[in-house]
Amino acid sequence: MPFFSASFSALSFLLATGSLFADTPIPYETEFKPGSLTELCFFRKSNGAVITPEGVRHANVGQFLFYAFPAIPGSIERLRLTLEDANAPTVIVLTAGNKPLIPSLSRLADGTLSLQWTNPATLKRGDEILVGLSAKTLSFGIKSVRYLRVDADSDNDGISEFVKSLMLEGQPTETKLTVRKAGTTPAVFAVTDSPPTPEYDFGSEGILGDAALSSLWRGRGATVWSGFAGTSLSSPETGKIPSPNSASVQSDFRGNALEWNGKPALAPTPDRFAFERSLLAGAVNAGAEGVILPEPFYFATAGYESVFRDAWAKIYNKPWADPRSGMEPRWLSGKLMSNLLTTYTSGLSQEVARLKPSVRRVLSVPNPLSAASHSLISPVYRLVSQPAVQDVLSEANPGTPEDATLRLNGAARRLPFSLSYLKASVLTQIVRGTGKRLTLQLPENAEAEKPLTEDLANALTASLMFPDALHFSLSASRKTWENYSGEGKTQFASLLSLLTELSENTRFGGEANPNNGNEIGVLLSETAQWQREAPFPSDLDGLYGLTLPLLQRGVPVQIASLDRADNPDTLKPFKTLLLSYDFQKPLEENLQTGLANWVKRGGSLIFFGGSDPYNQTAAGWWQKANKNAPQDSLFSALGIPVGTAVTQFEEAEDLSKYALVTQGDVRTLTTIEVDVTRFATTFGSVAVRLTPASAEEKFTLSKIEIVIGGKTAAAFRAGSDLENRLIRYESGTKIEKEGEGRTFSGAAFVTYGVDNLPIDTKILLRLTLQGAYRVEAASAKPNDTHVLIGEQGGGDIPKSLPRLRVGANYPLTFYPDFPVAPTKKPSDATAPSSQDEKENEPTPLYGLRSGGIPVWMQAAEKGTLLYVGVSPGYFSSSERSAALLRALVEYAHQRAGAKYSEPGALVLKRGRFVIVKTFGEQEILDGRTIDVLSSSLNVTADRVIAPNSLGIYALLEPTKTPKIGFVAGQVKAKTETPTHTAYFVRGAKGTTGIARIDTDGRKLTGARATNAYGDPVALSSEVQGSTVFLKYVNDPDGVIVRLGWQ
Repeated sequence: MPFFSASFSALSFLLATGSLFADTPIPYETEFKPGSLTELCFFRKSNGAVITPEGVRHANVGQFLFYAFPAIPGSIERLRLTLEDANAPTVIVLTAGNKPLIPSLSRLADGTLSLQWTNPATLKRGDEILVGLSAKTLSFGIKSVRYLRVDADSDNDGISEFVKSLMLEGQPTETKLTVRKAGTTPAVFAVTDSPPTPEYDFGSEGILGDAALSSLWRGRGATVWSGFAGTSLSSPETGKIPSPNSASVQSDFRGNALEWNGKPALAPTPDRFAFERSLLAGAVNAGAEGVILPEPFYFATAGYESVFRDAWAKIYNKPWADPRSGMEPRWLSGKLMSNLLTTYTSGLSQEVARLKPSVRRVLSVPNPLSAASHSLISPVYRLVSQPAVQDVLSEANPGTPEDATLRLNGAARRLPFSLSYLKASVLTQIVRGTGKRLTLQLPENAEAEKPLTEDLANALTASLMFPDALHFSLSASRKTWENYSGEGKTQFASLLSLLTELSENTRFGGEANPNNGNEIGVLLSETAQWQREAPFPSDLDGLYGLTLPLLQRGVPVQIASLDRADNPDTLKPFKTLLLSYDFQKPLEENLQTGLANWVKRGGSLIFFGGSDPYNQTAAGWWQKANKNAPQDSLFSALGIPVGTAVTQFEEAEDLSKYALVTQGDVRTLTTIEVDVTRFATTFGSVAVRLTPASAEEKFTLSKIEIVIGGKTAAAFRAGSDLENRLIRYESGTKIEKEGEGRTFSGAAFVTYGVDNLPIDTKILLRLTLQGAYRVEAASAKPNDTHVLIGEQGGGDIPKSLPRLRVGANYPLTFYPDFPVAPTKKPSDATAPSSQDEKENEPTPLYGLRSGGIPVWMQAAEKGTLLYVGVSPGYFSSSERSAALLRALVEYAHQRAGAKYSEPGALVLKRGRFVIVKTFGEQEILDGRTIDVLSSSLNVTADRVIAPNSLGIYALLEPTKTPKIGFVAGQVKAKTETPTHTAYFVRGAKGTTGIARIDTDGRKLTGARATNAYGDPVALSSEVQGSTVFLKYVNDPDGVIVRLGWQ
């Protein structure tokens, strides 16, 4: 009987929840009209009942008809008849041998006649249940029929006994099924705004959606988490609801109300608390199993609303001060915002726990890097640490192209994977060890034909580099789903399958990233968000300067939480930590003690910078402790008496000395010649400044050639290491794509400095460019006052990088009174002699012409402090500065007894999956692998991953029996023996299911598929080498695929 051909009810009427088989998804009804092909499948006999021109099956008094349905032992079956009028038929239900069953009959509010019965356990497969409908006393008419069957699930594992019998049919009695039962917290959530229908039921075991949808999705076996009742989780407006009290809205210094995604941003006030409590209570009462608390944040530009001013006066016991008026008000503003948000979130989560303790309390938080880059304040570690918070919902997405444009090697470059990686790192490090589960929301593009957009691929691959990232959500709004092509819907099923298996096969709270180098971390505090606005806004170049040069060489650097440094377990996984207080500060002095103790136990700490203006804020705890800067407290805890710091700045660029040489506008890539001979005659040095012709124009510089006396002295592409060595000043330029040139727009500029030129020879610059450009030049006097000069006894690092010019944007900090040891000449700088260790004297690495030593090393008990008094943003300014950072990290890491390497790629094995991201070099994956997100699930031996690529692959390891390589969809049960493979999978109606099976060299003797009722499903199988590729049509109630082997 071709059940699969039956049409489905558009409204998906479901059995009431709480049936005998609570963990089994309630199947969709089969609906048919009189006279349809589907009706013919069930129609058995008629005595006079005919179909009218209106499409009604009509029976006059004395006439009858019979429908037949499969007789599955123990099943609950239901029939609902939509009648022509109030007249109802007389009903009889018969089993095999015409034994009667007594059905339960009822009339629904809309007049529908409903009958339900339970099949006896003594029935045999192949028998039929006959339902007779007769017009004994009144004629009747049937407009439509809806049929539903729920098969018995005696062990309540979500798989019916009938499906199990189909999977094991013909197999020895000892053959066992492996049944996958969903956990209390699903591995993967789908974000939806609509109820389930057969075509819109992708098999996800978790749903993030409106609480009003809870009962419908729970009926399909899903766990539902919801935000506010009536608020769609697929909308960015979630949690940004209008307040009943406008005084709660955050406002800036102009008095403007601040908005996020078109909704007012609310301050944490009692009115807001009462309002949001009522909405969350609505979600609880609607049946949501998890409640998502609104994202707590403050705009750093806020703090002008009356409720904030009042809180300031009450807590600080002094009048409110404009945050823009000085460092102390700015610092106090950020601190107060963080404290208010923490108190508010704690209270709201406790209130939800009081409303219904069994409901999961899920806190949505912004990613700390996103918050800092968008000038938001949200103390994420403190928020997730609240006892009543059980789960954390956040993101590690690349964001907009502007968000993912980070400074590296002297230019802004689009690095979406790197940003996603760092965002995933900071979240996993914050949550690690807290017992809170982290769910990462993957990005959605509602207009895309496939879910695996560039942004999602970057976010997914980056997040999977962290074994602690176990839970994910995929956006699948109705509009997005309908926009997906057939291949896109199959890809969505592959994503669900991949993420589910990864979660289940990786231990929660798993080991740190096993890539070599995961023991290297950069410390980040919530206070980085406090310094992002006037009067002295910090930027994040320093953070990226300390991370990207490592990450881009395949070193899996982590972003560790400075706010947790007082907990020894937080720092225990690390051997080397990088730290700067130039864009952040430690919250409390005890964090310094925790860091110092970690160093003394054998860790290597590299401290950068020291010139931040916020060192002087009177509100800082270090100022109250009579310290000039927070690092002074750290050095004291390490027993290193550094004294008072001095900061050296290079003179700002003197624009008055430049003369216009040429300007123009070329529409195609053109090489121009610029004669700078006259500027070299004084000092033999030339400064050349390139800008757009006007603030409204832009141009791209591709190549530079220096020609002296008619011969090429140097030629290099924009963005190359050689170009970086010549850059003296730079601001605002971008390299959109490697090899395509440096882009100038608006106020962007670059100044090149070329030294050691002959004063009596013609000197030309050949510039290959396109757009509206302006070239100026000036005579330049060589200046090496802002140059790091390698110390003779500094070991290998100064030998390989003897001189490094530090740009004007990057101040140098040193301690004139610090007792520097006499120059030593260790044979190996990475392994100082035991005598040096005993002396415990600092080793200078780099000095200045002025005599200061801005880079030095000193042992601290079993550990090492490496002081680098260079603003950390410097390490994003050129390839040479990046090379210095890597050399310093290698030096420190080896002193901590760890091995340092730069593999050029990130490769992580999670269970049987391999996650790969290559940078400048290709990577080869040994053995056979499946590309699990390709439409063909292609198999390749010794797969070559090209440079600057990423991918996720399943390993096909040697086996003694055929194995399921990968299935697109939620596999609920399977069995694998030398002669038989079977699996049961669910997917949206009409979508294409695909699978790849590893044959172990055996011959395929047969392949077939059925639905959950045993009816045939079209299946194609193609033997490809030692694997078989399968394609079939999915069914939301499940498809059973069986293969035989010889």
